[in-house]
Amino acid sequence: MQDLSNIHENVIQLVNDTGKVSPILEISPDTGLFYRIRNAVNRGSDPGIPMYFDLRDSNDDPLPVGTSVRVEFESPGDEQRNIVSEVRDNIQPWLNLSIRDQQDEEYIDSVKVPLKGPALTVRDIDTMYVSIESSAAVDWDNSEFYLEGNAVTESPK
Repeated sequence: MQDLSNIHENVIQLVNDTGKVSPILEISPDTGLFYRIRNAVNRGSDPGIPMYFDLRDSNDDPLPVGTSVRVEFESPGDEQRNIVSEVRDNIQPWLNLSIRDQQDEEYIDSVKVPLKGPALTVRDIDTMYVSIESSAAVDWDNSEFYLEGNAVTESPK
């Protein structure tokens, strides 16, 4: 599958609430399909989902290094989003590398966010979120985000 990006038809861009954990992307497959997001790709040696991003605020400044990032998941009937990945407590690797460099074999392990299990299945009734905690709000006019397509399989239910 091609990369899931912030402009993909099944991805909704959100603006985070500063100072608390909140989603910046909402991902849900089309009706009748599901996404299987694997915790490993054939690039690099560490587990995790490669996420390539350049997150910036409305002044076109990068979000602060202390911004944390995680993957969350919600099914119908859940009372709240569930954290399904490790929490990366800062975005230093993403700040130091261009998106092109983040995709390079040499650096890809530094921009992976490991899942808590071997894979995440997102049905058409579920929602996966990429969430952050930051003192600045994402401005999508100045930002980019890509989830490595080799980690995502789209299949019929």
